[in-house]
Amino acid sequence: MKKKLRLLLSGVLLTSVLFSGCGKKEPEVQEKKEIASYAELEASIEVNKENSLTIWCWDEADFLYLSEAAKTFYSRYGIAVTVEQRNPTGFLQQVNDATIQKEGPDLYLTTNDQLKIAHEAGLAETNTLFTDAYWEHYFPEITKNAVTLDGKTVGFPLYLDTYFLFYDKTIVAEKPNTLEDVLSFADTFEDEENEREIFNFDVSDPYYSFMFMGNYGNFFGAYGDTYEEFQVNTEETISSMEYYQAFGEFLSVEYENSNDEVILNGLIDGRLIFAIGNTKMYQKLNENENNYAITMLPDLSDTLESKGISTTTTVVVSPYSRHQQEAELFGAYLTCEFVEGQYSLSGKISPCKTVEYTNPDLNCIVAQYEEALPAPKVLAVGDFWSQAQISFQKIWEGEDVKTVLDEFQAVITSRQ
Repeated sequence: MKKKLRLLLSGVLLTSVLFSGCGKKEPEVQEKKEIASYAELEASIEVNKENSLTIWCWDEADFLYLSEAAKTFYSRYGIAVTVEQRNPTGFLQQVNDATIQKEGPDLYLTTNDQLKIAHEAGLAETNTLFTDAYWEHYFPEITKNAVTLDGKTVGFPLYLDTYFLFYDKTIVAEKPNTLEDVLSFADTFEDEENEREIFNFDVSDPYYSFMFMGNYGNFFGAYGDTYEEFQVNTEETISSMEYYQAFGEFLSVEYENSNDEVILNGLIDGRLIFAIGNTKMYQKLNENENNYAITMLPDLSDTLESKGISTTTTVVVSPYSRHQQEAELFGAYLTCEFVEGQYSLSGKISPCKTVEYTNPDLNCIVAQYEEALPAPKVLAVGDFWSQAQISFQKIWEGEDVKTVLDEFQAVITSRQ
């Protein structure tokens, strides 16, 4: 029987599409022993070397990494994998359309905030390979939470992204523990030639501003997938966003003139003393010598804590793959076995606990990721972020904090 589900695409996927499935057969539920290592998992799967796979991605760096992984996977298992790079705009819709035409990939990449959309549309298979012992051995709790839907895990976690603090180590003697430390530094710093900027971050992106309220609200529950668990107008969130507003007065940054490129250029030029940035900025900045060190996000003050947000890019197995066993094995291989060279090949950081980074910066980024909240994955996640952006801008520009957060709460509650 054909089924029709409406994809409420969000984030970069802001259009609605109608998905028409092909009568997906529910997988048989079988008891599995408590597999705790890749070697045990590998031994538990029977693969056919005559089968071949296709995996889709949207990023050039991912294409290069996946292509190298495909070569070693073929050498080890005799299973050919074709890697295809697709347009990032409407990526999930492309997967959907190709699946309808029975030309879809066996696997594809997506971020964890899109998993519920993909799963509800019948485009993402539940990960039944990883047992609790396996998850515990290979991944931190946040990674499992990021890919958990309705108590089940979906996909294989490939790499992480989050944000942290950059600071000029030639000027800053001690890394700040709070934003109050940044303000204290500003009070004593002398810039006679007026060439330096004390602090900046992309205030136009609610992803970054989230750090001011992340420790105090409830953002759709522990797994970010339950609409009923949303609370953003508590006394503590109001206090934290009042601090956000006051900090904005110190920065004097105009909303419309703020973006990632401005921050990155400020770091590359050495103009910024402190900045909040993400893993992509870190990679770009370190293509050349620079004076910056990184550290964990500072708290807001001695009494107000910060908490950032993170995304986990995930390898998803399509339920319509004709080679489920081989596809699942490749997903596990990418995320637990072929991980040591991931950063050198793609500049992406694996959350897998078995990876040993010699660069302390990378360990710092992993630690920050583990302290953050996973990005929400409710069906209308784009609606949440658009409302967050509206609310943060109003607060940044001086509107009453409680009134704005009450409006934010009312809008999201009405979606339940």
